[in-house]
Amino acid sequence: MLLAWMVSSVLFASLLGLAASASERVARLLTRQGRHVWIAALSISVLWPIGMQLLSRREVAALAPVVVTDTPAGSIRAMLRRMPSRGGASSPAFDRALMLLWSALSLLLALRHIRANQALSQLRQDANCVDVDGVEVLLTPGFGPATIGIRRPQIALPSWILEFEPGLRTLVVQHERQHQRAHDTSLILLAEIAVVLMPWNPALWWQTRRLRLALELDCDQRLLRENPAGPAYARLLLLVAQRTHRSTHRPLIAAFDSHLHQRISAMLASRVTHIPLRIAALSIVAAAALISACAPEVQSDMAKAPTQASVAKTTESVLTEAEVASPVQADLTPSSAPKYPAELLSSGKEGEVLVSYVVDTTGLVLPETFTVLRASDQRFADAVRSALPSFRYTPATAADGRKVRQVVQAPFAFALNRSPLPPR
Repeated sequence: MLLAWMVSSVLFASLLGLAASASERVARLLTRQGRHVWIAALSISVLWPIGMQLLSRREVAALAPVVVTDTPAGSIRAMLRRMPSRGGASSPAFDRALMLLWSALSLLLALRHIRANQALSQLRQDANCVDVDGVEVLLTPGFGPATIGIRRPQIALPSWILEFEPGLRTLVVQHERQHQRAHDTSLILLAEIAVVLMPWNPALWWQTRRLRLALELDCDQRLLRENPAGPAYARLLLLVAQRTHRSTHRPLIAAFDSHLHQRISAMLASRVTHIPLRIAALSIVAAAALISACAPEVQSDMAKAPTQASVAKTTESVLTEAEVASPVQADLTPSSAPKYPAELLSSGKEGEVLVSYVVDTTGLVLPETFTVLRASDQRFADAVRSALPSFRYTPATAADGRKVRQVVQAPFAFALNRSPLPPR
């Protein structure tokens, strides 16, 4: 289940990233800032899957476990205590392993950022505070140019910047001043937190990189609007990149990736033609990607409730446990319980199945809504599917007393009727 949720989260974030990429290009054609779409994409890519997962826990009614044994009688409580937790890729053990790996990756990234911030704090303490072209900056031996700090962003310049002619040096200072005024370091921090929360999601890494590029393009756009010096500014970027590359003090997390090719191409690009047509085409791409991200299949996987897709096929409305006045009640008897698969019974194999389906207004299960959420062996799931026609329930009722359809989750434990364990 966790793996399916992670895969659907990657797909969801990828589609949002595609929509954000097209939307940013529309913003550029309209000479607008492009950072906002990436901030929205990153935020939704992290918060929406987590919210869907949390909300889905209240979407279905969880019925009491049904224990299927090799004989009609048996201690349900005792058998449940010795039920093994087995299974394939969707077993609880596999989910726990994924969670451990996830936690380890997040911890490593968090420690890396903490060490980088400590190094930046030490750099700020060791740097000299000087005035460069009327702006207070931190002069370092080789770090920068960069804007560092969250609450009070400061400009850090390497000492070799002082060797530049005044006009070029002023452009460098103004560039970092744009980042300082916009508090871009805070946005980068939020993006890094998103990656730390979901380090296994490559779409988030890509979105973070695109946000960095958008911040630089926005900064260049504002700077060139105030000081139209495109060719000189492009040469300055190349010069700074060469000096930074030779420096032994490379910028840490506070330094913005240069993306030189994209930035220089953007500022030296000739006049764009057919702007309305381009905007229309890009808008269609963005809308299509956004609609695909909101598709029921993606949303149901993230919510860990695959029954929603099959429930949508029914003509009548289907309610959840939170929406009914009286939820469904199981009227299952030993005769209506699934049959233990003969081949698994002879081999002594036990297991468990978690399924979901819709109970209609007559108390019967709608077979077309049957979905396997977890199964230690597919043959156990097939046994439950075969027994669906014999299942009987007291249907759910609405507040006005009407009988209504309701989606439920039902666990089934297949356990051999060995001598019960002593009570704990």
